[in-house]
Amino acid sequence: MSAVGNPKVSFTVQSSLEMAHRVSQLLALAELQGSGWLHAVISEVHLLRNNALRVVMRIYPKDLGRALSVENWSKLHTANLQAEALEVSEVPEWVLVDTVSGLPRSNLACAKTLVEMLLLLLNKIDHPNPWAEDYRAQELSFWKIMHNIKCQSPTPASINDAQVESLMEMAEAWREYLGALWTQPTEPPPPPPRLLPPLPPPLPPPLSPPLPPPLPQPQPRFDPDDFPALGSSPPVSPVHVAGRTRYSEGVAIVAVSQILGKEDIYTPFVAKINIDDAKNLWAVAWMAGRSREKIWLSGTSANDIRHPMAALSN
Repeated sequence: MSAVGNPKVSFTVQSSLEMAHRVSQLLALAELQGSGWLHAVISEVHLLRNNALRVVMRIYPKDLGRALSVENWSKLHTANLQAEALEVSEVPEWVLVDTVSGLPRSNLACAKTLVEMLLLLLNKIDHPNPWAEDYRAQELSFWKIMHNIKCQSPTPASINDAQVESLMEMAEAWREYLGALWTQPTEPPPPPPRLLPPLPPPLPPPLSPPLPPPLPQPQPRFDPDDFPALGSSPPVSPVHVAGRTRYSEGVAIVAVSQILGKEDIYTPFVAKINIDDAKNLWAVAWMAGRSREKIWLSGTSANDIRHPMAALSN
């Protein structure tokens, strides 16, 4: 049976506590009316002033009396109430129908997804200054959230098992109360369920295991035995010129003088050293990787030479 054209009832919420209580009453009514009743009646959600939301349902005429008899829950939705809304949005289909199987959701599943949607709206809508009369920012926020919810981008966060259990406990208390009220109309009605505690807060996300401490980075170590052996010394021997040692393969430095208009050839400065030291330098085997060690030569060591002044003279 289509719900289009059926009378409307609505309830208003301003907090998560009030929302959980109203949805538990709705779930209790749905369970008494029969399996799959809830997905056919939930219709719209409205944005109101004073940071409030309204849920509108289309009730079958035969169920209207029972719906309005639920104490402190809903009222007949009129054109005047409809005109109070700042924004109106239809409840997304996925709240009422399973998107995988395409089958209508159960009463409990509809109530759960409705709670998740309303929690997202209550927590995310940008509320203006209570004394301000411009609600455009709030209306835009509501429209954007509902547009994303309809596209499931993102899907509202699921309530956890403890929250679902709390919702079911509240609905069960109201179901027993309404069942006794409707089946024994001649007896004094039982007291309505007291306002139960709010839904427990969502469980914190699981903590990720701590990252292991970084492994110490091995420092490079140089072992003289691992140092590659050098090849043989160049075949060209140093040339002794007038008491000074120069290398025959040395390259002259050429500079261009703009003032003289010609090339000036300069030879690099070469420190004075005797022939024996030069031979020792040409016979170097290896240089140690540790800064405290010196260059070792074949023949007399560097520690024994002591840089005699006579060796540096012409």
